[in-house]
Amino acid sequence: MLVLQSAGNLATTQSVISLLSARIRTQQEPNLMQVTSLYDAAMLIGKTLLEVIQRDSSNQQTCSNTNFNCNLLLGGQIAGETHRLFHIYPEGNFIEATRDTPYFQIGESNTANRSSIGC
Repeated sequence: MLVLQSAGNLATTQSVISLLSARIRTQQEPNLMQVTSLYDAAMLIGKTLLEVIQRDSSNQQTCSNTNFNCNLLLGGQIAGETHRLFHIYPEGNFIEATRDTPYFQIGESNTANRSSIGC
């Protein structure tokens, strides 16, 4: 089971989810149904996120100040692994929650627009 939360550009988030879903439906490799660990899922989602941001950024008008970035929280468990939690950055890289950093926070710093999850 996987859970994906996002903060940032909604169009980017929706595009990432659509691409990941389409690649599962069409059995395009690699896809989320083929990963053997949550780490591999984080890598695949990070690559897809970076792909979408680069694609959309290159299409923008030179006078536009649109920010296509979004941050993702990926949590879950694959094939009997322990539950894991990853923060995926717009650059496609990610970090994993540990005992020293048992939670992540994404979104704005005011309490009304905060999304956080712990492991």
